[in-house]
Amino acid sequence: MGQYVQDIQRFGSTDNYSTLIVSFSRSIIYFHLEHRAVTRENKKHKQAKKLYGRTNKRKDFVSQVAVHYRREQLLRRIGMKSRAATKAVEGNGRRKGGDQERETSPCIPSDDRNALPLMHPQEHHHISSSDKARKNIIRFIHANSTDPAVRDFLPDLKDHILCRLLSLETDCTFSEDERDQLQIVGNHIYQHGTLRVNYTTYDMRRNQDSINPKTHPDILLLAPDATDGSHPYLYGRVFGIYHVNILHPTLSPHSQRIEFLHVRFFELDQAYLGGFQSRRFHRIKFICADEADAFGFVDPTRVIRGVHLIPAFAYCSTDELLDERSIARTYSDTDVTGQDWTYYYVNM
Repeated sequence: MGQYVQDIQRFGSTDNYSTLIVSFSRSIIYFHLEHRAVTRENKKHKQAKKLYGRTNKRKDFVSQVAVHYRREQLLRRIGMKSRAATKAVEGNGRRKGGDQERETSPCIPSDDRNALPLMHPQEHHHISSSDKARKNIIRFIHANSTDPAVRDFLPDLKDHILCRLLSLETDCTFSEDERDQLQIVGNHIYQHGTLRVNYTTYDMRRNQDSINPKTHPDILLLAPDATDGSHPYLYGRVFGIYHVNILHPTLSPHSQRIEFLHVRFFELDQAYLGGFQSRRFHRIKFICADEADAFGFVDPTRVIRGVHLIPAFAYCSTDELLDERSIARTYSDTDVTGQDWTYYYVNM
């Protein structure tokens, strides 16, 4: 009792509480502990029932449940180690920086791909305005000098841009002097991960396709030279989405942004009859990389929508159309990397 003065100053007088407070607090603690124990028991019970469903329900089911439980624990530990290793590799990659990969790859790295904002349904297409993924054209061409997809890259690109500035329907060939008048600001092109295209469906509704060189690269275009009775469409596989800033003394005296797609083209199989009358899908194939029309640039405003191509599995795959190391191989729909299906059916 000698310290009751200090105890009253520290805890207050004894008429401010009773043993009921302590009992009530203990009851709450016991309730929470019991609830946690019951929850754990319920989880274990559900897990045991789930594992029991994987056994043969005979006398030795206990050992079978134990085997399944050990396997689950082993897989959980493997998954944790795998995720930790993946994070470590990604961290090292971000720290080192992939300058060489940025110069050679036509796909934008995943950590540079920003979420695109909402777009109005009446807009035809949208490409990000970001300029983070920048490439030097000269270095890009030099790094892929043996790739047929980059053959005559700069002259063809300037021809494509000049045709658009002159509002010509088809691509034309210009002289070196005419190309020299077109300046690409900083000798840089800027790549993007996604092109979004709005289109009208068959039931007159607005819909949107997302074109991604790695996941959904195939597009549908109107054939510029189509005649009556000929096939009205062109088909292509996008392996690069870019924009560039240009200057021209007369056509564009102020800096102007030009968006374009780098595309690998298909051709219609003329020996195969397809369409509504024959009740068969049209059949197409890639143009051989050695031909002049195998690759090209496309104005995004010409894209009608994405297209679903079905590989003709019966004709197997081939590696004769394009080298496996080409930058045009950003998307592989075969089981073997570096090969193409011989034919594709156009899903209508």
